[in-house]
Formats: sequence, C-alpha cells, structure tokens
Amino acid sequence: MSSEIPADVPKVLYQAYRNRRKLGHCCHLRKDVVGSLVFHCKRPAHEESALCLPHKGITSAEDADTFWQYFKEQIEDDKGDFHDFIGWQFPEHFTFRTERWEAVFRKDADFTDAHFAGDAFFFNARFGGHLYLSRAIVDGALVLEKADIAGRLNISDCVVRGAVRCSFLTTGKSLHAWGARFATEGKGRVSFYGARIGDHAGFKGAEFHTDLDFRDGEIARKLNFQNAQFKGFVYLEGMAPPPSGMFDLPEAMKVEPRKCVELYRMAKQVYTNMGQYDRAGDYHYKERREGWYAERNSRIGKAIKKSKSMVNWLPGKHLCLRKCLARVGYTFGRMSTRFTKILADDILGYFEKPWRIAGRSALLIGACTVLFWAFNLVGTNVDIMAHNIRRDFWQALYFSVVTFTTLGFGDLQPTVGLGWFIAGSEALLGAFLIAGFLVTLARRWGRA
Repeated sequence: MSSEIPADVPKVLYQAYRNRRKLGHCCHLRKDVVGSLVFHCKRPAHEESALCLPHKGITSAEDADTFWQYFKEQIEDDKGDFHDFIGWQFPEHFTFRTERWEAVFRKDADFTDAHFAGDAFFFNARFGGHLYLSRAIVDGALVLEKADIAGRLNISDCVVRGAVRCSFLTTGKSLHAWGARFATEGKGRVSFYGARIGDHAGFKGAEFHTDLDFRDGEIARKLNFQNAQFKGFVYLEGMAPPPSGMFDLPEAMKVEPRKCVELYRMAKQVYTNMGQYDRAGDYHYKERREGWYAERNSRIGKAIKKSKSMVNWLPGKHLCLRKCLARVGYTFGRMSTRFTKILADDILGYFEKPWRIAGRSALLIGACTVLFWAFNLVGTNVDIMAHNIRRDFWQALYFSVVTFTTLGFGDLQPTVGLGWFIAGSEALLGAFLIAGFLVTLARRWGRA
C-alpha cells in the first residue's frame, strides 16, 4: 500500500525520515520517481489515515482489541532480529501483562520513538536481548520494577513525565540514559533501588527533576553522571562503589549542588580504591563543603534548643528575658556555625587545599606588615625607650615574617598596646596556619 502523506502523519514519522531512520519494519517513508514523499505500510491503514493502527493510535474500543492482537503478534513473531515497536502509540491504560499472560520478549525489544499515553508498565517482564526506549515519550510512569534484561537498557533522550520505578532491575549489560529527562512534572521519585547493572551505567547529561534513589544498587564497572542536573536529593546508601573504571561527576552541577553529598562520597571511595588520591581528595573537599550546607540548619536548631534549655529555669514572669536570652543563643549558634565554615573551608580547605592556606598566610603577613608600618609599631628596644621609632616598611615586613613563624630573634620589638596585640594575634594565627599547612601537605603528598 502506498499513498501521499496526509496532514495527520505524526512528527515522529517525518523526523525518522529526516534522520534517515525507518519507522520499524512496518512503516516508512521514501521518495518516489518524481521525488515526492510516499508512505508505505505493510499493515492495513487505519480509517482515513495512511498510518496503520499501532502508529496512528487507538480511537475506539474495537481499536483496543485490534491493537492488542498486533502487539501479541509481534511478541510471538519468530521472524526478524527484534520485536518491532518503533514509533508505536500506546494507549493510556495499556499494560504488557494480564492475569493469564506475561510479556516475555525473547529477542531485542525496540520501543524507539514510541509514545506512551499512560504508564510504560514492564513490571516483572523478561527480555531475552536488549531493551531500547531511546527518544520515547512516557506521559505516566516508567515501570521496570523486577524486570530482567539479558542485554542492555537504552533510555537515552527518553522523556518520562511521571515517576521512574526501576527497583530491583537486573541488566546483563550496560544502562544508557544519556540526555534522558526523568520526572519532568516533579512527581514521584527516580528509583533504581537494589538495581543490578551488569556493565557501566551512563547518565551523562541527564536531568533528574526529583530525588534519585540508587540505594543498595550494584554496578559492575563505572558510573557516569557527567553534566547531569539534579533538582532533588541523591541517595546512595548501601551502594557498592564500582570496582574499576571511572566515576564521572559534573565539575559544577547547575542546580543545587549541595544536595549531592552522597555522590561526592561515592566518588571519593571509588578514586581511593583506584589509587587516584588527588581526585579522591578533591571529592573529599566537595563532600565536606556541601555537607556543611546540609547540616547547617540542624546545627542552628541544636543551638536554639540548648539556649532554650538554659533559660527554662527562669520564672514565667521573666518571659521577655527568656526571649532575649533565646535570641542571643540563636545568634551565637549562627555565628559559631559561620565561624566554623570560615575556619574549616575558607582558610584550611578541609585540609585538602595547601595553596589556599599558603595564600591566607601571605595575606595575614601582608596585613600585619601594613599595620606595623602605618602605625609605626615596630622598632629596636633603644628606639622604643627613646620614643624615636623610625618608620621602615622592610623592617615591618621582616618583623611580621619573624612573628608569623614564631622565631622571635629579639632584635626588633612591638610597641606597648596595639603593637603587642597585633604581634600576639599574628603569632597565634601563624602557628595555627603552619600546622594546617603541614597537615595538608602530609595528606596530599604522603598518601600511600
């Protein structure tokens, strides 16, 4: 059967032609002798459309029975290398199993460019080969729970508007989800809980609009989240780190990176096992930094609770005083939390950034040098006693370096008052920064 392409031909058919792909073994476009596009379909056309029923879609109850028969024929067909469902338009309440029959795909199952008006329900399905869902559109949920796929699972560029339920999924080979968009309506969860992936799992460029749950999962080789975007939490508790290969994470996640502490922890374990300690240290820093944001509210809450417990002994008539003291405790909790962040991250870099500590040390020496020189706070003992201190920048710099390193040669001295305070503070901070610098070098360069 051949005819001119009518106006109601879906976009997927024309896009398949433009991308030089056939819409399965059933329907395809090609040019005739005069160069016009001609539609060819092995199945009978559906009513006034040139498309067959699987590619046109169901419009009546009779169409549903016919659609189901076409589906069973594809499942039971022994001809060809794969089960051809390319570009099919599945109705809203279509399932791949009944009470008396379960879908068992003995060969590769190709659902490329298919559209599911409801859920793509493959619960407990068995696939003897690969499963292709690339560029498919699922208006409901993608259900592959307890499915067993002998080959690979390809859901690249797939759009799932609902939840993704792939708990206890088993694949014999890899999982490809490059450019996929999961839970675009923000409902449900992307769950791979307890999944077993036989090779690598690639989520390069994927978008997770809700939480990603990969707890208790197992991946034989590598896990790739390069350029992925996360809008929810990531759960990886109990997941065995890949024994070899790579664990690629985006260098700068575009959406709320502080929610990906588990990913950074997993990456740290992977690179530690591989002996790449520099990258493991980088991910340790990211884990601690983003973990601080995740724990900040709980720390402030603990400070508030502690402050309230300290003022509960006051009588009820001192309610205003109790509120003031609770406010002071809250402010103290915020300030102590912020101070911890500045000390651990901005200055020490969680003992993973030695050159950051060196830069902060140079900044401290320079600031103290300027203060000593501007206020004329450094001189010899004779000059100080005679109140005849000579302003000298290099003398101030020399004294600042000696004070920072806590050497104390004794040839120069600070003046009483402000000079003592600045010199004592610089000596304390210098000892602290030198100790932190040595610890950081030992961590970065002394790992076995």
